[in-house]
Amino acid sequence: MDERQKNNVSLAMAKVLVVVYLLIVVWGLLKFLQNFNIMDCIFELIIAVAVPMLVLILSRNKKRRTTFPMTLAGLAIFPERTKEAKTGRVKAYLLDSLGFSAAMSGIQVIFTLWNKFQAGTLEFNFDGVLNYGIGLIGEFVLYFAVFFIMDYIMYEHKSKKYCRENQIDE
Repeated sequence: MDERQKNNVSLAMAKVLVVVYLLIVVWGLLKFLQNFNIMDCIFELIIAVAVPMLVLILSRNKKRRTTFPMTLAGLAIFPERTKEAKTGRVKAYLLDSLGFSAAMSGIQVIFTLWNKFQAGTLEFNFDGVLNYGIGLIGEFVLYFAVFFIMDYIMYEHKSKKYCRENQIDE
């Protein structure tokens, strides 16, 4: 079997794994939504956590060189040690943090509204909405700060590691 055939087989196996993984996650979610009991879908939950961890562990190769650093949003992080590159990296971290903060706050709103709807306590009055809005803004700022600090530390480390391995001047 040549390299092209091996790549085709690997790609097919990866696609099958993704389909099976998604089916297990959807099946577990449906089982949870039937009774709202987490113990009904504990097997699916274990699989949902174990499969990505196993793929990550098996795919790591210590001899592999560090790839060009990118944020989770797909923005390139230029590893050069110039002021312009640093400004570009900080902008990428800000955009990444802003996106994650907005997503987390949106998820928070959806789950809060869903829980209040399920409990039958969904009311819209000025004081309640104002208090919830102020709390949501506070959470957004907190999420933003935490994600920005995490991105900065993690991606600056990756950037320095990339420079070290590729002999780029610091």
